[in-house]
Amino acid sequence: MYDIGIINGEVYIDRGWQKKNIYIENEKIVLIDEEVKECKQIYEAAGMQVIPGLIDSHVHLAMPAGKFISVDDYESGSRCAVYGGVTTVINFLEETDEVDKLRKEFKTELEKAQVCAIDYSFHTSVANMKDSARLFTEYAYESGMPSIKVYTTYKESGSYSSMEQIAQLLSCTSQKDVMVMCHAEKDDLLFHKSAPVKDLEESRPAIAEMAQVMDLAECCLKEDAFCYIVHVSAGSTVKLLKEKYDSILHKNMWLESVPHYFAFNKNVYQEKNNYLYSMCPPLRSEHERLLLGEYLDDIDVISTDHCPFLMSEKRNDMLNQIPMGIGGLEYSFVTMYSMFGDRVIPKFTENQARLHGLSGRKGFIKTGYDADVTIFKRGEGIIDENHSSCDYSVYNGRKCEIEIYSVLSRGKFVMSDRKYLGGKGHFIERNY
Repeated sequence: MYDIGIINGEVYIDRGWQKKNIYIENEKIVLIDEEVKECKQIYEAAGMQVIPGLIDSHVHLAMPAGKFISVDDYESGSRCAVYGGVTTVINFLEETDEVDKLRKEFKTELEKAQVCAIDYSFHTSVANMKDSARLFTEYAYESGMPSIKVYTTYKESGSYSSMEQIAQLLSCTSQKDVMVMCHAEKDDLLFHKSAPVKDLEESRPAIAEMAQVMDLAECCLKEDAFCYIVHVSAGSTVKLLKEKYDSILHKNMWLESVPHYFAFNKNVYQEKNNYLYSMCPPLRSEHERLLLGEYLDDIDVISTDHCPFLMSEKRNDMLNQIPMGIGGLEYSFVTMYSMFGDRVIPKFTENQARLHGLSGRKGFIKTGYDADVTIFKRGEGIIDENHSSCDYSVYNGRKCEIEIYSVLSRGKFVMSDRKYLGGKGHFIERNY
């Protein structure tokens, strides 16, 4: 007798839909079959779509940002993740300049994450390295967090890394056991003095992203390096990469983007509540938004960059007074699936698992894999809920074509028929 059977659903297998039954025991998928077997618990999924639990590899939970802290911690962040069908999140450790500090940060963050309802891992982050690049990459690998985030901007906050430092890190990735993740905006092309919110896009123009990504691509080509560009915001960035560095795309360099760059354009910065859409990189022109959609197949991963702040914290006319970031965990898949359909599923599941060291465990409906399962219903609706600790969402009022209905994390329902049940997540070591 199996623990749980999910029966009569349309199951996403081998990038297609098959009417199958999924059987779960001891947190794992143990059988996928057409017959109905005896189970302790049966979940009737007729008329529903059954996909692997989604992975969001780019979240900022309880992240300090100057005098502010992002309002979703591991408890509230994992709750809204579940409502979005997400069963694994990867948060960022604060950037450090020494490996010993990184060890302490890891221990502290593990304690904070004990309240997470779903599985979680971390990316390491560095800035102004005092220790060698080799020491950082060795620690990242040995600790089960084989990814290192760097920023090519934010000098004023101390997060900046020079291209020389980044090249040192990239040179340590040629064995493909550690990956460098980069927030790519060329710092000397940004306007650093305070500007009004209406000028946000002009102060951080798309050319700054394009130029920095080209520099990183050239370095990857020379070093045979393993690099991942986070939150690509402009379609022109992808287009230029395809034209000049197609040989390394999806081999040495991978691209992540975020739903808000597909859903909104910079025109919102001319509206009354423009501060609610403040993030870095900013929203782009309608041309860039549409072009990004045209190049969707060249985007490897869709994450959220989930980093919400309260409306009162963001309500200001000047950019230097506003914490940058918005929420998206709850609405990411619903938004992208409503726009692009089945094409986006691998970008939330198998590609995430492969690129973030979770292969063989997550990202597929397969026997032997963790029983992370997301079940949704088709049907037109309006986004009108918010389970984050944030008091607003830019996605509210948008039309959608699906609703996340039930979610299992390692074989236990964390949401059933839209009722949140909660859970107990585990730290997941990752490796390539």
